[in-house]
Order: sequence, then C-alpha cells, then structure tokens
Amino acid sequence: MVMGPWGAGKSYAWVRIAYWFSKGKEGDKVYVVDTDATVERQSLAFDGFDKVVIGKDAPNYTYLISALDECLLAAYPGKKIADIVRQSSMLDARKSPLRDSFLVVDLADKPREYSQNYYIEEAYGKEAADYYLEFKKAGKGGNALADAYGTNWQIVNKHYDHYMNRVLKWPGHLMLCFPDDEIRQADSSGKGGEQDKEILSAFGKYKVKPAGQKRVGFVTMTNLLLNPVGDEKWKYTSMKDLHRERPKGAEIKDFALDYLVKVAGWRM
Repeated sequence: MVMGPWGAGKSYAWVRIAYWFSKGKEGDKVYVVDTDATVERQSLAFDGFDKVVIGKDAPNYTYLISALDECLLAAYPGKKIADIVRQSSMLDARKSPLRDSFLVVDLADKPREYSQNYYIEEAYGKEAADYYLEFKKAGKGGNALADAYGTNWQIVNKHYDHYMNRVLKWPGHLMLCFPDDEIRQADSSGKGGEQDKEILSAFGKYKVKPAGQKRVGFVTMTNLLLNPVGDEKWKYTSMKDLHRERPKGAEIKDFALDYLVKVAGWRM
C-alpha cells in the first residue's frame, strides 16, 4: 500500500515501475484498475505505457468489477473469467506467470463508496446523491444507511468484500494507492476522535490513516507513507514492512529504483 495526500507521487510510483518494465523482461506488466482517471493523465506525460494494461475507467461498482476482469483476461488470453478466478485462487504466486507483474488499484478508497452507491441504487432505485439529499431534507439524523437493523451495512460489506477478495487473490504483486485521512484527536474531555485501538496502534504516530474502509490498512504486507517536498521530489516513511529496512522521511525520486531496488532488493 502506498498512501499520501494529493501530489504525493502515488500514481507516479507505479508509472516508474512501468517505465523500468519497458526496459526489462518481455512479460512483466502493470495492470491498472483506474478509479481516478489517472492513467489518461499519466500516459500523456510519461514513457513506459507499452507495459501498462488498463482496465476500463471505473467510476462505479459495476465498472470496477469489469475493470478487474479486463486485467485478468489480458493476463490470461483465451481463457474465461470464471476459470481464471478459480485458477488464481489455487495458484502458488511464486509459480505464477504474473509473479513479477503488478495489479494497481488507483485510487483504492473508491470501492467502498462504490459499494454503498451500488446498494442504494439497486435497493431503493435512486441515485445515491438523491437518496442522501432526501434523507437530509426529511430532517433525519445519523447515517442514512444505519436503519434496517444493520442489514444495509451487511449487504454493502458483502459487495465490498466480493471485490476485495478478487483483488487480494491476484497471483502477483499488488499496489493499492490510497489518499490519507486525518486521524481525529479526542477533545479535552476524551470524547470524539478515533476510537479503534488497532488503527491507533498502526497509524496513530503518523496522524493519518488510509481513507476508505477501516480495515484496508491491514491487508497488505508493506505500507508506505508518501509526502511531497517539492517539484518531482517526495519523501517516504515505511510504516510497515516485512524483513526489510524501514526508512523514515527518506528522499524518493524514482519509486522503482529508490524503494524496489535499494530497499526491497529487486533487479530491474
């Protein structure tokens, strides 16, 4: 997971991976599920996009699943999506033909919102924006999906989990790009603020957490916090990594070289 504010270099990180893939082995590619129109913007400015496989733009839940399917179909040409999903769930990633390729979800907080919107549209026959507006105009308090004895959220979570389970079964490397979200502090009486002890333990010292579903910060083996420090200059802090050096505030100009090669031990 790479996390940071706007302009922190999250998308540029996978762009640099694609660039170096274009100089290396024939089969290595970056497969992108694009929820932020990132690919179009980046492709106009940088080289290496011959190594990028783009799932269709994903502005809602239906397209989100379709974009993931397109990446899988491109990776396994001539096979049916059901067979690919079944095979991927049983495949040892170390023996996968995609073991050195990346699946990128940019931005990865959007699927949570898309799952909510999809449920509202299917269950109530309304656009999510209209549903929330009507709820507000009716003078109701609290969360618009908090009724029905919790079944609304159960269904929303089922759709979100269906998507995430598909993503996490990708038989190669996975990069989830998240905007950061400020961790709210309790007031002088100790009320308010972030209450989740696991989130506070993992992210409290950094004062930010990944935006989106509250457990997303715990599904990846590596969590990096990126911050901009100038034109095409960034710093990163390793919040979590397995058996690797964990730099704090280290300068990073090229993610592929400065992290994957120097820290993770990759060869480009």
